[in-house]
Amino acid sequence: MSPRRSRRAGFTTIELMIVLTIAAVLIAFAAPSFADFLSKRRVDGVMAELVTDLHYARSEAVSRNAPVRITFGPRCYVIHLASASSAECDASTAAPTKTIAPTAAEIKTVQLQAGRPLVIDTATLPFFVEFDPVRGTVANSAGTGPASVDVRSTTGTAWLLRAVLTAMGRVDTCSPNGAGHVTGYSTDCS
Repeated sequence: MSPRRSRRAGFTTIELMIVLTIAAVLIAFAAPSFADFLSKRRVDGVMAELVTDLHYARSEAVSRNAPVRITFGPRCYVIHLASASSAECDASTAAPTKTIAPTAAEIKTVQLQAGRPLVIDTATLPFFVEFDPVRGTVANSAGTGPASVDVRSTTGTAWLLRAVLTAMGRVDTCSPNGAGHVTGYSTDCS
């Protein structure tokens, strides 16, 4: 009778190294696209909050029977009564600041999360939009008429969404054609 050898079931070190190498290559290819996906979702999320706050500011103007403004900074915005003598915010530093006088005029302040590669762009800074309490119409710091506010990512693909306010206070969201176009949004930003 010949002695039987028993063979243990399992993986050899070489087999495990091959599996780990393949997994590392797959992760290396997936990580950049996942980061790009997260960047796009962040822009989308901030724009959704901004559009909601634009509607909120308009409704606050009507319910308070007083003009309400949204004043924009590069990484923040303040919703406040237009009667405030000054309102500004700056979240570009490690310690965000806001100045509203009088403080009772503040309704809401929104600051982009520190460390998030996003920015709020307007044509000029300081920039504000003001809602009329009677008609709900919009005026901006550059005069009356349409106003637009961009939210874009600052790393990787520069994803860009734009909120366009018509003179009547309607908000449309679009994404201009180009490298930073976000699919699912109109390219007509007029």
